[in-house]
Amino acid sequence: MNDKNRVFYFMGGTLLVALLIIGVMYLSGNRSNGTTTGSKKEVALSSDPTGEIKKAISEITPANVSGVTYTTILTKITAARNQNLINDALQESLQLQLDNQYKSAALTKIDNLVKGDPVNVAEINSVIGHLKSIGVNDPKFSAYQSGIAKMNYYTSTLPGKVSAFTSRSFANYDHNAYNALVNEIESLPGLEPMFRKKSAVVSVQSSSLKRMRDYNAKYAQYQMSLDNIDVNIN
Repeated sequence: MNDKNRVFYFMGGTLLVALLIIGVMYLSGNRSNGTTTGSKKEVALSSDPTGEIKKAISEITPANVSGVTYTTILTKITAARNQNLINDALQESLQLQLDNQYKSAALTKIDNLVKGDPVNVAEINSVIGHLKSIGVNDPKFSAYQSGIAKMNYYTSTLPGKVSAFTSRSFANYDHNAYNALVNEIESLPGLEPMFRKKSAVVSVQSSSLKRMRDYNAKYAQYQMSLDNIDVNIN
């Protein structure tokens, strides 16, 4: 074999080895990346996942009740089972503990929100909505939402009715309609006692009654002036 052929074979062999090394490094890198990506998807759990999950459940309080709190713990329970760190029976037991603790804390939070002044309607509806989404229902939900709807009527819709009535011309005064509206403002029919003392309700009730009575007093003066005109003419 002459020198020219030796050089050719040497260069070809070197190139082949280099390609093999590059191929091995590429495949190795892909496997490494795949393992890293897969591990990122796993939920990190401590060496004692059952203890960790039970502790998280016990720390659910009305102050931290939220869909995120519930979902985070439920995800850990599911991850522990998927990683064979707990069995089916323990998974079911932990989920039941989670549901019971969360429901109790959420109901207490709703009670506290309803007692607040002003009432945080958006937060109440949010908590109730999440409870329903996980299969929890309670007779209180309907009672609270009905009470809130009534409260909104008396603080939003009723003032509009008062405004419409007191904007009428005295020529269109309706004594029966006046009495009916005043009676509604005074008695607040259908509104639960827990909502009657809310500042928004008390304020609207007071201002609406004043507006109605002022209008009625002005109507009485108007009517008296008409009566005086009639007397003078006669």
